[in-house]
Amino acid sequence: WRTLNASKGPAVRATRCQADRVLYRGAIRRIVESQPNLTLFQAAVEDWFTHCLGLNYAEQILRHGIGFPTARTECDFMRPCRLGEVLELRLVLEQVGRSSMTLRFDGSVHGEARLRARSVLVAIEMQHGRPQPIASVLRERLQAYLALCEAHA
Repeated sequence: WRTLNASKGPAVRATRCQADRVLYRGAIRRIVESQPNLTLFQAAVEDWFTHCLGLNYAEQILRHGIGFPTARTECDFMRPCRLGEVLELRLVLEQVGRSSMTLRFDGSVHGEARLRARSVLVAIEMQHGRPQPIASVLRERLQAYLALCEAHA
């Protein structure tokens, strides 16, 4: 803690606390991710990378320096979920752009639609946070998965 304008009168003094942004962000993320009965779309995206695309999401970040933050999300809730119900998420790839992809999340409980969300993820190089074209290996897998999604639509 630090007092600003300590040499001035009490009317202009203020206390200030400075936190490390990286540590704070990590701590808050761990708190949110460990909340019981809370589903995060990011977890579904990471599982999708691994199980459907055959790529390790963490490896994309750590080894290749490429991240996929969410640039936009919109969600329509059809019906509420009750405490104790398990929301099943189905992820559908809708579009692949130069440096982005659009994912749709269909949420249901026992086959009954509860929500539909769309997220746009952008490929960025982690060092500077700038958009980057989707790598050819990932693009090929995305295109193959997109064809599969369109065939089952």
